[in-house]
Amino acid sequence: MTAKNPSRPVFITPLTGPNLLEPGEVFPRDQLLRRVLSLFWRDCCSVPRFSRAPAPVVQLSEGDTGVAPHQTPPRLRAWWLLCDGIIDEVEGPYSERVQLFFGGGERKSLLWPRYEFRVTENPFEVALSFHQDPGSGWGSRLQLQLGADTCVQVAARQPWWS
Repeated sequence: MTAKNPSRPVFITPLTGPNLLEPGEVFPRDQLLRRVLSLFWRDCCSVPRFSRAPAPVVQLSEGDTGVAPHQTPPRLRAWWLLCDGIIDEVEGPYSERVQLFFGGGERKSLLWPRYEFRVTENPFEVALSFHQDPGSGWGSRLQLQLGADTCVQVAARQPWWS
């Protein structure tokens, strides 16, 4: 990863290991974000011939305070999945580019695919959502354990489909 500069996006090289977030995997806590983004990148872009890039990823807020049950929590950050890697959305998670995919403001139409995730600390989990088109998607909830040495272990994975 490169140093942050507010006017230039940070480029992230995706991880390529076969089991990024499978049960039993152990990794440093500071790799969690890169592993989540790499998993989305693998779904979107790992086979260049079938790549659906560019595609946005947003991180949703942990708390549900003030959000109705049928509404999506506020967005915290956004990234773009590209054929050769991942970059930050420098204009933030509510930029005009991101709104083309997730809606917001005056925008009603949505483009596909799009990806979103949310990390909660108590219980320590990551919820992943893969939206392929208006009628289908899939995701999973990862239950994580934090060790005394700040390593994370994936304890369980619960998939879902729509």
